[in-house]
Amino acid sequence: MDQPTSPKSPTPAGAQSETHMTRSQVAARLKVSVSKVRTMGGKILHPTKVDGVYRFNPSEVDAVAKGAGKPAALPRTAGQVAAAVFKMFNDGRELRDIVVELEQPPAVVRALYREWFDDLSAGEDRRERAEREEREERERRATARRDEAETRAWERSFAKILEQGR
Repeated sequence: MDQPTSPKSPTPAGAQSETHMTRSQVAARLKVSVSKVRTMGGKILHPTKVDGVYRFNPSEVDAVAKGAGKPAALPRTAGQVAAAVFKMFNDGRELRDIVVELEQPPAVVRALYREWFDDLSAGEDRRERAEREEREERERRATARRDEAETRAWERSFAKILEQGR
């Protein structure tokens, strides 16, 4: 009976598993995490599944290592970053992995964690409370400035009255 072949190659699956690279081998070759290799699959790298294990063509991996096939890095919008971070939190990923993979500062990831962890109504209540407190603080400062201006005006008026009375 013939051995199964992968859809990408006419090579028998057993022979392919001997010559093709695993995710961890690819990660070591590219000096990236295994999860990064996973995200590259289907985009930059095109693995085939052999006996439940994804295998990568060494020549394709070498081309990526030399810079061929790397897409130009497009800046992500805040929404795209948030979506990627939320997905990674859902997958149980840790801060270090997220920072390395998405190239985002830890402070951004932590802020997004608070948003991800929060339910919608509690987060909305907190946002509204912060806006209300900020508005009240602006009003207090404006009132204090008005009071100071009125006090200075009163002092000037009183000083004029005293000078006229002399």
